[in-house]
Amino acid sequence: ILQQADNVITMHIPPVGRMDFDAVGASIREAMRFWKMYFPERSYKAFICHSWLFDNQLSELLPPDSNIRLFQEEVYMYPLYRSGDSGFYQHIFGRKFDRLDDIPTNTSLLKMFVDRLRAGEQWHSGGCALFPEDFDWGAKVYRRGRALYPD
Repeated sequence: ILQQADNVITMHIPPVGRMDFDAVGASIREAMRFWKMYFPERSYKAFICHSWLFDNQLSELLPPDSNIRLFQEEVYMYPLYRSGDSGFYQHIFGRKFDRLDDIPTNTSLLKMFVDRLRAGEQWHSGGCALFPEDFDWGAKVYRRGRALYPD
């Protein structure tokens, strides 16, 4: 679907703050409007993002109303890769820790990560794409099979 020379818009997810589901949808909608207004001569094929937030284990572990899970359900997620490097854990925990017992578990998400690490589980990173022609925030287009060139 995407070729190496295709233009894409990379989404950035800030490391702090709440990732409000409706605000994410509004941000993407605004980015499409902005791009069309200021760069009408430059087309793009998709929005893309790479993050630990696209580990599909999260959709199995988080509650249905979790903003992370809701975001995952709106995008086309592509294969995961193992994330064993300290940079990965720095994104989640804010810094590197030498021992699991030193990691603060002051949120349910951090506690879940640490519990899984203690159990020997591996976390992954992945990526997602969102094609502008499929944008219908809240409709879970890719989960319903009505997107990605249905003709």
